[in-house]
Amino acid sequence: MSNQLLNRENNFHPPFLYCFEDAADIILQQIPTSLQERIRLDDILFVLECKDEYLDITYPNVNMPVLNEFPQEINTSDMIRFLMTQIRLEQVDLSEHDLTEILDAELYYFEKNGALRDAGEWLN
Repeated sequence: MSNQLLNRENNFHPPFLYCFEDAADIILQQIPTSLQERIRLDDILFVLECKDEYLDITYPNVNMPVLNEFPQEINTSDMIRFLMTQIRLEQVDLSEHDLTEILDAELYYFEKNGALRDAGEWLN
């Protein structure tokens, strides 16, 4: 029997590997048209990289390839403040509403890749 078949029979799912470029492409397709017309792919990548930096600083175990207790509680208002500070420092033309649209669209990327539970929790 092949490993693939064994994996399916055992209900094994390979680990989800986040790809910034893939996520940015999906996000660009999912955000409202008015935002698509004003934003560059590089701006989305910048937001995603800043979000990753925030998670690394604030929740160092979230991105580690080890078992974590899930769901992880993330202070979204603190994260948005951090991201908006970085956005302003880099003079990226995004409002807090735009940022929220990007983060909401990112959930579709996770969902599309089977990396969300029912409650929208990221799977490790």
